[in-house]
Amino acid sequence: VLGGPQSFFNEDSFGWDCGARGTARPTTVIISGSLPKDFPVDYYRHLAETAKKAGAKVVLDASGAALVEGVKAHPDVIKPNAEECEALVGFVPKTPDDFKRATAELKAFCDYPIISDGGAGCWFDGTFVAAPKVEVLDTTAAGDTLLAEWCYQSCASLASGEDAASPLRLRLAVAAGSAACTMPGGEPPEIALVEKLAKETR
Repeated sequence: VLGGPQSFFNEDSFGWDCGARGTARPTTVIISGSLPKDFPVDYYRHLAETAKKAGAKVVLDASGAALVEGVKAHPDVIKPNAEECEALVGFVPKTPDDFKRATAELKAFCDYPIISDGGAGCWFDGTFVAAPKVEVLDTTAAGDTLLAEWCYQSCASLASGEDAASPLRLRLAVAAGSAACTMPGGEPPEIALVEKLAKETR
């Protein structure tokens, strides 16, 4: 957690001095969430640039002006939802052809776009995975949970240059997002439920 909008965009102050703390140098940095009040709109862009300069892969999950500024650093992965795509491509995708077109246009800003489509499912670099049916209690953090599972499953492959898009990884990510909808207030779902739903995901 970073402590404010001060000027600290350099490797030492950003926390890349991991060797001094006895921890491994990070290979992937995930930048997500809404910017706190009074933070500069280009904050995420500076973070992404710093991470990439240090040799890390960058996953960006933001919206609005923070997304528009953030993609100027050309992160490796971005995850807008359908509505958030409009800020970058000028339209909200609704049909499969729309999502394929949006994916193609988003690749001008990143290497691997992920577009979540609510309860319908998610598009991973143009590949659609439908969401399993669940009894929805609360959609809080569903998209965050989907991305977290995708990162857990795929970031090592992303960092090494291997295929990050195996069908099982994509199904688990969508299943995690769906499972999150069965929990109150953004509480994480049980792993057993995620694995069960992944078997029902196509």
